[in-house]
Amino acid sequence: MTKEALIHDLNKTIRSALSNYYLPGLAIGYKQEGQESVIMAEGYSSFPMKTPLTKDSIFHMASISKLFTACGIMILFSEKDISQDTCVVELLPDFKMLRSKNLSCDYPHITVRKILSHTSGLPDVTDYRWDLKNISESALEDYCESDDVSKRTLLWSCDENKFSYSNIGYELLGLIIQKVSNLSFEDYMDSIFFKPLNMRDSTFKTYERTKNSSLSIEDLLSAKVAAPHGKDHNNNIIYEKHFPYNRGHGPSSTLTSTLSDILIWSQSLLKKDPIFQRVYSFSPFLPVADVSNSDEKIGLSFFIWKDKGKTYIGHEGSDDGFRSSLWMCPDTKISVIVCSNLTKAPVKKINREIFTIIHNHLTP
Repeated sequence: MTKEALIHDLNKTIRSALSNYYLPGLAIGYKQEGQESVIMAEGYSSFPMKTPLTKDSIFHMASISKLFTACGIMILFSEKDISQDTCVVELLPDFKMLRSKNLSCDYPHITVRKILSHTSGLPDVTDYRWDLKNISESALEDYCESDDVSKRTLLWSCDENKFSYSNIGYELLGLIIQKVSNLSFEDYMDSIFFKPLNMRDSTFKTYERTKNSSLSIEDLLSAKVAAPHGKDHNNNIIYEKHFPYNRGHGPSSTLTSTLSDILIWSQSLLKKDPIFQRVYSFSPFLPVADVSNSDEKIGLSFFIWKDKGKTYIGHEGSDDGFRSSLWMCPDTKISVIVCSNLTKAPVKKINREIFTIIHNHLTP
């Protein structure tokens, strides 16, 4: 089939999803190696103001941030000759948690590999405190030493290889990056990914997009950042209370970017560009554990699922006011990114539908 036919089917899908799920805005992008990127956007960046969403709109990518953090630490470790089986306490001597008498393998035995694969037994963040809009230079270290970490216990022994999703773990990885690289987490990400790959619209310092670091919805909209939306008890689309930004949760959650930039990054990964060759030495796409209540497995940060003989790797993102879904198919060298500025938008389902359409069009 022709590219025009594929675009027609994708346009039909995005418009149907926008209506059926009652979304303020929806953007999809895909790219296959050797082909031009295709990006589509429908709906509104601000639903109350009826500000149109565009192909260049910037989205809060939520937990897609974790893929950048994971690849970043793999690159850093290969440069510094540090093993993924190094214990976190060796790299962060001030890292402490409460011990449990019932655990045979407690927090001092947690390795970087265990955190990357969400098999460390670490609990999850209890409150992101988006309302604080914390942009302090010490925010990440302060969080990793806060009661939300130090007064918690492991969910189970860290040698059990059981999956439990932990944002706390990724904040610890970000702090390790700071300590080992002697750069802030955000500046390290900028130096190894955003500048080399010419990702001009990507940053972990979202507050720098706004005047006086306000992070107000009005200022963010002026900077082409989509506004966060939710729904009230009558199913009306409204703004969420806060834009989800707190520098203490940068490594797990706060990347803001365009779909075109995410496609640049994902395609560079699939092509094993020089910047990513050291990532592959860690075998990040090999399954480490089963993901509970899912058809997926977890590798080193990358989730993995298979369908009709093809393997897919990627990650979902979910925060107040935003959902994102990035999946890549190494077999066909295709990346698909789906973003919506609505809490609980079903972007994962839409992403899988898009991959089905694309692969059906590729089939002779």
